[in-house]
Amino acid sequence: MNSKKLSLIALMLAILCGCSPASDGSNSFGSDSPRAWFDAPLPGTILWPPNPCAIVAHGASPNGVAVFELLINGQSSSVPSPDTAASLVTLNRDCAVTEPGTYALQLRAQDNKGNWSGYAETFFVIPGEDVEIVPPQPVDPVLTLTPRPTLTPAPSVPDELSVTEVSTWVVYVGDSSCGSMETVVTARATASKGIAAVVLFYNFNGGEFQSVGMNPIGNDLYRGTISMSAMFGNSIPFDTAIIGYQVVVQQSDGDTSLRTPVNPDIEAKACGSGNSGGQPPVDACNAFTDQRTCVANNCNWWQVNDTTFICQSKP
Repeated sequence: MNSKKLSLIALMLAILCGCSPASDGSNSFGSDSPRAWFDAPLPGTILWPPNPCAIVAHGASPNGVAVFELLINGQSSSVPSPDTAASLVTLNRDCAVTEPGTYALQLRAQDNKGNWSGYAETFFVIPGEDVEIVPPQPVDPVLTLTPRPTLTPAPSVPDELSVTEVSTWVVYVGDSSCGSMETVVTARATASKGIAAVVLFYNFNGGEFQSVGMNPIGNDLYRGTISMSAMFGNSIPFDTAIIGYQVVVQQSDGDTSLRTPVNPDIEAKACGSGNSGGQPPVDACNAFTDQRTCVANNCNWWQVNDTTFICQSKP
């Protein structure tokens, strides 16, 4: 059996299993027992390189989460908890594989008392280059001529994705006395194949992408938070950095081609860096209230939402 047939069989198995949720690594030892589960990838996800291969998971325990054990096709690695004191922690990790094949993921969490959770499980598929995916041919509707009014088929849901709002264009690291340490990104998404997950990817100064799941809030809107305190605590890893962000929709069949461009227009600043008393600097561009004057003074005219615009200094 050649590689093309093997890849096609793997794809069919992934699609048949795609509706099963990732298993929860809970156990029956008691209410204090740790738990672990996957948020992404969902079982049967099909990843097409060079799209990001992101693992998003959680661990929970009233005793805090000390460490994770992650297995990819049986190969084990120990991943320290990003916050050993927290009772709920998020694990973001690149799967670091690009070769075609089916990859089984297992995850468990250990609390600070040495107790392990059960294993959570999921899997994803990277198709081979020789697999040809042929979309089904559209079928023209056949209308029957009768004296009664004919019914037209309901329009299909369009594939649309856009960022509708960013709560703030400047966030601070180290301390909240200068301003907000997080920004909330809101996106509107619809997909003809149905939406399995919406994920917010972000990086600093063009570096490696990290990700966080976006939650539905109604009216086709999804919201995700980029939090400096969640990533860095009270430490100050840089004086200033540009955050690039991208929203990716995973459709029900695993397709992740619906995505926004990477927008590098959020600025992260160290609280107190170059300021007296830890107060944020005054942005002179805020004084301009029309686009022409704003641009003429070498400032950026930012669209906050459908009706609101502000003038800010360029990052």
